[in-house]
Order: sequence, then C-alpha cells, then structure tokens
Amino acid sequence: MRSKPGVSKMDAATTLSLRANEAAFNASQGFPSNYIRTTKYTILTFLPLNLWEQFHRLSNVYFLVSMIVALIPGVSPIFPITSILPLVFVLTVGAIKDAVEDHGRYKADRAANSVPMYVLRGGVLEQVRTQDVTSGDIVFVEKGQVFPADLLLLSSSGREGQCYVETSNLDGETNLKLRQAAHVTVEYDNVEKLNRLKMRVEFEEPNEHLHEFKGRISVQVSEVVSGHPLPGSAGGPVGEGTKGEEKKEGEKDPSAAGDSSEHTSESAEGHGEHKRSFRRRRSSRKGLGMGGGGEGEGEGENIHEKHASLNETHLLLRGSSLRNTKWVYGFALYTGTDTKIFKNLKPKAHKFSALEHRLNQFVLFIFVLQQIACIFCSGMSVWFQKKTARDSFYLEGYNDYNDWELFVRNFLTFFVLFNVMIPISLFVSLELVRVAQALFMMWDDEMRHRGKRMIAKTSSLNDELARIEWVFSDKTGTLTENIMEFVKCSVIGHVHNETTCPGQLGQLALSQDSRIGKNTRDMMHDFLLCMLLCHDVVPEVDASSGVLLYESQSPDETALTEAARANGYELLQRSAEGLHVRIGGREMLYPVLAKLEFNADRKRMSIVTRENGGHGRLVLYTKGADSIMYERLSGENTDYVKNEVDDNLGMFAREGLRTLVLGKRYLKEKEFHSWLKRFHEAESSLEDRKMKVDAVCEQLEHSLTLLGCTAIEDKLQPEVPETIHYLLEAGVSVWVLTGDKRETAVNIAFSSKLLDSSTKVIHVAAKTSAECGEQIRKYIREFVPNGDSILSLREEIAKGYLDRSELKRKKRLLEHLLKQNSQHVKEGTKVHESSSLPPEDGSGSGSGSGSGSGSGSGSRNGNARVGLVINGVSLQYALEDHLDDFVELSLACHCAICCRITPLQKALVVHLVEKRTNKIGLAIGDGANDVSMIQEAKVGIGIIGVEGTQAARASDYAIPQFRHLRRLLMVHGRYSYLRSGDLILYSFYKNMIVMFCQLFYTFYNGFTGQTLFDSWILLFYNMVFTALPPLILGIFEKDCPEEEIDRYPQVYRRYHDGVTCNWLQFWKYMGFSLVHSALVFFPLVSLFDEDAFVSNGRTSGIWFQGTMIVTILISIALLKNGIDTRSWTILNHFGIWGSFLTYFGFLLWYSSLPSLMGQSNMYFVVQVMFRSPRFYMIFVLCVVSVIMMDIAYKYIQWQFFPVDWQLILELVKFRKVKEKARKEAEEALMYQIPSNAGDYVEFEDDQQPLI
Repeated sequence: MRSKPGVSKMDAATTLSLRANEAAFNASQGFPSNYIRTTKYTILTFLPLNLWEQFHRLSNVYFLVSMIVALIPGVSPIFPITSILPLVFVLTVGAIKDAVEDHGRYKADRAANSVPMYVLRGGVLEQVRTQDVTSGDIVFVEKGQVFPADLLLLSSSGREGQCYVETSNLDGETNLKLRQAAHVTVEYDNVEKLNRLKMRVEFEEPNEHLHEFKGRISVQVSEVVSGHPLPGSAGGPVGEGTKGEEKKEGEKDPSAAGDSSEHTSESAEGHGEHKRSFRRRRSSRKGLGMGGGGEGEGEGENIHEKHASLNETHLLLRGSSLRNTKWVYGFALYTGTDTKIFKNLKPKAHKFSALEHRLNQFVLFIFVLQQIACIFCSGMSVWFQKKTARDSFYLEGYNDYNDWELFVRNFLTFFVLFNVMIPISLFVSLELVRVAQALFMMWDDEMRHRGKRMIAKTSSLNDELARIEWVFSDKTGTLTENIMEFVKCSVIGHVHNETTCPGQLGQLALSQDSRIGKNTRDMMHDFLLCMLLCHDVVPEVDASSGVLLYESQSPDETALTEAARANGYELLQRSAEGLHVRIGGREMLYPVLAKLEFNADRKRMSIVTRENGGHGRLVLYTKGADSIMYERLSGENTDYVKNEVDDNLGMFAREGLRTLVLGKRYLKEKEFHSWLKRFHEAESSLEDRKMKVDAVCEQLEHSLTLLGCTAIEDKLQPEVPETIHYLLEAGVSVWVLTGDKRETAVNIAFSSKLLDSSTKVIHVAAKTSAECGEQIRKYIREFVPNGDSILSLREEIAKGYLDRSELKRKKRLLEHLLKQNSQHVKEGTKVHESSSLPPEDGSGSGSGSGSGSGSGSGSRNGNARVGLVINGVSLQYALEDHLDDFVELSLACHCAICCRITPLQKALVVHLVEKRTNKIGLAIGDGANDVSMIQEAKVGIGIIGVEGTQAARASDYAIPQFRHLRRLLMVHGRYSYLRSGDLILYSFYKNMIVMFCQLFYTFYNGFTGQTLFDSWILLFYNMVFTALPPLILGIFEKDCPEEEIDRYPQVYRRYHDGVTCNWLQFWKYMGFSLVHSALVFFPLVSLFDEDAFVSNGRTSGIWFQGTMIVTILISIALLKNGIDTRSWTILNHFGIWGSFLTYFGFLLWYSSLPSLMGQSNMYFVVQVMFRSPRFYMIFVLCVVSVIMMDIAYKYIQWQFFPVDWQLILELVKFRKVKEKARKEAEEALMYQIPSNAGDYVEFEDDQQPLI
C-alpha cells in the first residue's frame, strides 16, 4: 500500500527501488511516464466537465431551471427558444473563455514535453523527447538545459562531481546552488563506464518538499584478484555467503531510515496525484540481480558493494537548469506526476471580492422578490378565477383547473415571465469588463521598469484594490532595491568607510609600513580573509566581456566578496581542492576542509581552512547575526573592542544598514579530526540529519575571537517615501513586517516617511508574556480612546462573577466602545502637511519613542499619528495571550513595524488583523519568505525583483517596484471599483424597468400570465439592444482625472465602505426603475383605453402597446446610461447611438417578416406605429419627463450634496478659469489693452485637501 507524500519514515513498504541498466526491472515498478499534463480538459472531457463547472454557479442553475420550466407545454407565456438562447449564450461564452485558457496550458505542456534530451540506451546516447524519459534512465544534460525529471546526480564535468543549478522555476531564487554527486558514482563520467554501472537506489515516496530528500545508493564494484579462488564461484549468485556481502554488525537497514527534516508541509494529495499500485521488492544483500558469479580459480574478480546515503544536495529537480558546469550525468528517479515540481502545482485558492459578495446578495434579494411576486400573482389568479372567470362564459378554458392546479401552473408561468428580473447578461459583461481592466493595468507604461511590466494574475480582485485599508509590506527587496553595497565596517573598534575611502582596508592589511602595528595588520588581514573565504559565492567569467562575475544565493555574500576584491583580496575560482584567491597580486589556494552551512535556525556560516594558503594552522572563520555571534565570543576579547563594535553596530543599524559580525578561532589538529568524524556521521545519518548536523556544528563554533562587523546598504527604491506618505494620507494603515533588527527597521521607516518627527513611536519589547501584556495595556490607556473603560470592562467580563443581565449589558457597552473607536480611527487618520524626513543621523527616531510617556491627547483628537514597533518575541506573546488588546492597540496606530519576525508570523499577523477588523488587507513582498503572507492576504502583490519570481508567481498581481502600488490602487483599483459597481447597478435598473411594466400589466390581464412584450424583443433587449453601453461604461468610465487623484489622496477613502455599490445605491436604482416604469406604463395604458389609436379607426392591440412601451423603455435606459456617464468618449457615443440604430433597424426588419420561427405577433406592427403622430408625441413626452426628472435629481445632488470627485471637477474648472484669466491679464499688459481679466487674478490657489 502506498503511503501519503511527506511520510517521515522509510520502511520496506514505502521505499522505492530502481536499478541502473536494468530496464525490465525498472518498468515493473509501475512508475508513471514523464508526460506532464496541466490542462483541465481533453477533447472528450471538455464538454461534460466544463458544463459541470459552469453549473456550479447558482445563476446558471437558476436560468437552467427557468429554461426547463419554459419548455413545459402550456406553461411558458413566451416563445420557449427565447428562454434557451440566453443560457446557451452565457454557457458558450464561458466555454470559449475556458477553452482559450486551457489551450494555452496545452501549448505550454506540449513545448515542455517535446524538449530533446540524450538518454543512455542500448549502450549509446540516444536523443529522445522529454516525455519519453523513464525512471531508471541515465540522462546526459549540458550547460543551460533544464532537467527533464528529478535526477540523481551521478557525475559531472566539475571536480569531485560538483555542479551548479538555478532553481528559479521552483523556489523563485535566481542565485546558484551547489549540487554534489555521491562519492561512489563520481568516477562514472563517460558512456563506457556508465554501461558497466551496477547500481541500486532506494529512496522515499514522491512528495512536494523541494528541499528534502533521503535515500541510499549501493554500487557494485569489481576488483581483480590474482591466485585465489573466487568466493561464491560455485555458480550461486554473486555475493552469497561472501564477506563483502555480509551485513556489518550494527549496520542500519536503509529501509528503516528516517526523514532528514523536522518540517512538514501540506500534502499534495488531491492535485495531480497519480494513483497506481507499486509492486514492491525489498532489496536484500542476497539475490540482488546485479551480476552473476564467476567461475574458475586463479585470476578473477572480487565483487563487493559501496554504499552512500543521499540527501537533497544529490538531487537535480525537474524545472531547474544546469549552470556553470559543462555537463552532468543523472539517474532518473521521479518522473511525470511524481516530480516535485508537479507535486507543488497546487491550485491557488479562489478569492472572492467584496463586490462579488454584494452582487450575490443583490441576486438573492431579487430572487426572493421574484418568488414573492410569483406567489402574489398566482394567488391573485386564483382569486380572479373565483370572482370573475367562473362567471364569464368567454373564459371557459380558464375554469378547467382547480385552485391548487391553477396556482401551481400560474406560479410556473410567472416564474418564467419574471426571470428577466435577474440580468443574465450581467455575469458575462462583468467577466469581460474585468478582463479589460486587467489588460489596461498590464498595458500601463507608468507601471513599467527596466522592460518589466505589471502582471495581473487574476481579474476577479480588480475592484478590491479600491478598498484596501491595510498594507502589510516586507522591507528588503520590497521597500529597498535588494542591491547590496558594502559601505562601512568596524575592525578593532575602528570604522572604515568604503564609499569615501575605497580600498583603504586592504592597503592597511597589506602595508609594510612599520608605523602600522602588526596586530592591526593581522586583524585586518583576518577580517578580509573571512569576507573572502566564508561564503557560497561562485565565480564565473562572462563569455562576452571576459569579466569575472560573482554569483551567490545571497546578495549580501556577493557584496562582501566584491568588497574584498576592491581591497586586493580577490576570489578567482572555486574547485574541489578549495578556493583559488589572489591576495596582493599573489595567487594562493585555501582548502575548504569543512563548511558549516547557513540556515534560518543557525543564522551563521563557518568554514575550516588553513592559514597561509593551506600551509599554516587550522582556523575557523565564522560570520553571522550579532545576536548569535555575541553568545559565542571568547572571553579573551577585550571589553573595549566588544563595546566599540557593539556601538558601531547600533550606529550602522540606525543608518538603515544591514550588519554581520565576523569572528575566527584556531583549532587543534586532534580536536578538528575528532569533530570532523562526528560531522560526517551526522551528515550520513538518515534520521534527524539536520538536527544532528546543527548539534555537531555547535561543538566547533565557540570561543570565537571578534574580528569586527560589516555594514551593507540596501537603498530604498525610487519614490518609496512619496508612495507611503500618499497611502497614509489616503487612510491606509501601513505595516512593515521584517526579519531585520529593530534599529534598522525603524530607521528605514523614518527614511521612507512611514514615521516622521510628529509621530508618537511606541515600543513593545518584552521578555515575558506578562510584561508584554502590561506594555500593551499601558499604551491602550494612553492612546486608545476610552482605553481605561475598555480594559476594565474586559476584566470584569473575564472574571465571570456577573449575572446574566449584567453580563449582557457589559458586553453591549464594550461592543459600543469598540465600534466607536473603530469609527474614530477611520475618521481621524490624518498626516501633517509639514511632515518631513528625519535627519540623516537618525536623530528623529527618538521622538515619542521609548517610554511612551506622552499624554496621548494627540492621538485621541486625531491630530497626531501613532506608530507601533514590536519585535518577534513580543509579537508571539501578543498573538497568543493578548490578542484582543493587541488588535485594539493596532487599530489606534496609523502604522506599525514588526521586526525580527518569521515568515509564519507574517502570515499570522495578516490573517488576524483582517479577521478581527473585517477590513481588506494587502500583502506585498518579493521573496520566497513572503509567499505565505501574500497568499494569506485578501490581495497579494508580488514584486518582480532580484530575489526570484516565487513571490510574483504566488501573488494576485505582480509589479516591478513598490512605487507602482500607488498607481495600481489609486488609479486602476479605484476606476475598476467605480466601473464594476456602475455596471452592476445599471444592469439591474434596465431589467427592472421592464419587469415592473410586466408586473403592472398583470393587474390588467386578470393575472393570466400574458406577456406584454414580444418574445424576440425581450430576448434581444438584454443581449443586444442594451448590452454595449454598460459594457463601455464598465471599461472606460472615470469620475475624475488621474492627475487629480494623484493630487488629492483623500478621494481614495470614499470607497473603503463600498459607497458606489451598496444597498443604498441599489435601492436608489430600484426606486428609479419603479418610478420610470410607472411614468411610462400608466400614461400609455390610459391613452389606449377606449380610444382608436390608428388613423383608420381600428384600435391598437397588445403587441402595438407593448412595442410602444418597450421602445420608450429602451430609449430611457440608453439615455440614462448617458446621464450616468461621467467621462464621455467616442465609444460612449458609438454605444448609445449605435444601440438606438440597432433597435430601430431590428424593429423594421422583424415587423416586415410574416413569421419568425413560428412567431407572427409583430407583422407590420412597427410600420403602423411609425405612421402615427401620437406615437411621436407620447414618445417625446415620456422620455423627456423621465430624463428631466433624472437631470433634476443630478443637479440637486451636485449643488447641495456634492461628493469628493464632484468638488474636484469644480476645482479643475475653477483652475482653468484662473489660468485663462492670467493669460488674458498678461496679454493685456503686453499690448496695454484694458481688460477685465484682473478681476480673476485674486483667486487663491487650491492646494489644500478638499476632503
């Protein structure tokens, strides 16, 4: 039975096995093919699967039910096909959209599966397609190629089987990673040797963990033996009963190996899981099938096995590419759906916008309203039968049903008749509009940087961008460039500035000047050596320029190596022997005897080498975070040096620089070799390998001599201060979530205008949970309105001694205070116009910080901003033990800085703030450590930066730089919400005016369900006649110019509560539709009553009246679209007037047909209507009266109750008048012509915020 992916133990039932050069055995193991398919459909499954997915939408199910009811004979009041076509149209549009998207995935799959690769088959390298690679194949990969499957590295062109890979397609990291072949396969580096390879690999079940792998390899080795009979030569299987094949005492069975990682992740089960049954064969030392025995005596072969454990450094993952290495041979382990890249193809959770939820509420309300109308009309039909129909001989057929039969029959009739209440075209139009909005975002040249454009991964959250109230941002690479530059360092307590005195450190270290003390030179030499040797940097010569370039997994390491080169300590090459360097013009080789890797838990890295180019004493060089390194310093370090370096660290942090502490330690030969043995044992362990390796490393990294510290600058991206300042003025709370030190984070906050001199900075830095709670409650009393009352009420409620009524009263009072505070914070979010950046020395960071001793009155009256600074430990206490108090304090703060926090804490902060405040948050980051935060937020933004593409790939929207967030939210987000909201409300309006007329008509036809409008006109009313204008409105509408939005950020706050598309606006449009339909229906019905409308004396019929009413309704709907349009373009004219022409053209064509698919209602009706003067009189009176009412409403609202965008437009006009007056005054002065332009010159400038 196959275990679930991610299982942590390797036992006989879950261990997979493959053998080299044994295709038959490998084929019997049931591994999947290497064909990758990410498409959702095939030609055969497209129709049923797509229909199944589309009918998961309740609106489609509703229209399907309506269509089925319409097909019941004698029930539908309209032509049945007119109920079928709208649903078919919606389903067809959706199917075409899904087919186009899936075809794109199909083309990508075909390209990925058709890449040519070389595979060892039949003793030669044969070229095959990627999809034809199978598990157990030996694959040849050249530099620049992408690995076709998850391969076990056998050998390479590099020394000792090393190679470098780039994994940006997997984890988003563009820096190179080192991979190492197992020592038992390194020598198999050509086809001849590989054909003789007898190898067995046992490895774990496929799982999604990119950075975890465990297994064991066994290679059969033959040695020539002279003059001795071969053991086991009696014809039995090789190794049977031989010493070489006996299991050593105490040797662990590889099938019982444990997982090398303590971390678990979400199972990939359910997405791409390839279900199959493996035939497991537990490997044993006997009968391995890896060769036969020899015969004879004398000269022969002694066959035995070499074993090695495997981990993630031996694995070449599909999707990664070979770099800095000419070629490698790999053994295919996981193929197709078993590869780790496929296991990580989890479908991203669909996010619904608040506008979609509001739309669903509207639809639900309309549906309930429809059912009420159907029940009312059906009941009235029963009443009509009793009171009128039974006594009317001309309604004989109407009396064939009893009351319940008539009620049910008419209910179904009205259900079909009133289904126009829900606009089926709205859902298609909304999808098209959102796609167009996303395209506008991607085409925007103002969101372009160095050839990179903004990428919209989804269009369903476009309108959500206008309602962001919380922004959670990473720091490094998001606010900063993530382009590191070595600027300063501190050696022996002395600060050296590399920007003002480049190369000075190297000059002192290599100087022969006797005035420079030997101790000083030695310390600087060791400092530069630590920078030169302690890293994972890979030197690479650029083929075009011949320049030596450095690549690394960390930009900080690259900066340190570049700085060492600038000081005369140059890294030339990395090889199996060690690091080739040039120091002061002399080339040397420093052997890397051991490397203690950096990880997030250790926060440091070390190497062991020998001094003087490999000819001196053993020395350990270490670099790491100050909090980690200071615990491991030797007591021999003078307090003076430690204090000076510590002061310099603080100074560097206040300047916003990234710091590392460097140290060294001399090792004794015996100590090192004893440690090295334990280190290799820990690395070879198959159980808890990572934990054991870290524990062994701890045994060596102690008693370090402090060398100094480095300071690397990560500059702010362009326009970051302006962007953050704009967001704060727009009412958005900005939180910076970073793993950096508090001083560094605070300084960056000041330089980015997140904090300024007027901000009251409060710090929460506690060592215990109780202390953390006390600090939070202290600040609540000081900065939160009614803070004392809130805390006392919570304390009383928590004690539990109150009776039920008193408890309810206290809870209501607490809820009232919290709601009041939430509203207070929302209305009081202001930024001083005079705010400015602090001095460069960071002195501004002290304002209001530390004790928090201010009165807090500024915060309460909304005139001062409050900034919260909290570290990772305190944040953990706050989230676990003091959540309610922490949220309340957070609401009172305009910004926050969370430092020294983990990626998981980032996601947790985002989740809790969004959940507890019920506000929409946005998370933005650029690295793999930001993915959890980005996916947790309602809207996730990825920066297309230098740390890779994983954050961008996991996001909803990706932008090149942080400054583009301003335009994305304020322009595109705001316009998108405005456009989508207008589209939704207008769509309901234009359908409801028709429905209300139909409802009014039921009172005149005895509630029989007779339709007032022709079926074909009713069908095309939504799909054609009124479809284009709202579509154009939803794509091109603007309320105020972009430059004015940039000038007045306060206009962004208007949409926080969804004022454009809320229940108030919905009821307003419903009121308009009711009044407009009444103003059209009742005058026309009164006019037709007992009157001969046609000139020949014949009375008008139902289709004559219905056509006249629907003509006026269409005209009103189109003209109202024009009135509601704020920004007119040529397309608006085309949509409105083109719809008029289309409708009247259709009427003339349709009425000239004797019959259309059996319908002959309209034959010659329109021609008669157009010849009647009364039609034109009624048309003009009804349309003008309704439109004038709308214009009057707009005028009153604009003049007496203006909103922000209307004030801005007035201001724009005022500014134009002033500019015109100024020009006229200048011309008058020039030509000495009197002018009244001077009357306007006294107008004051309009730079103050309007809102």
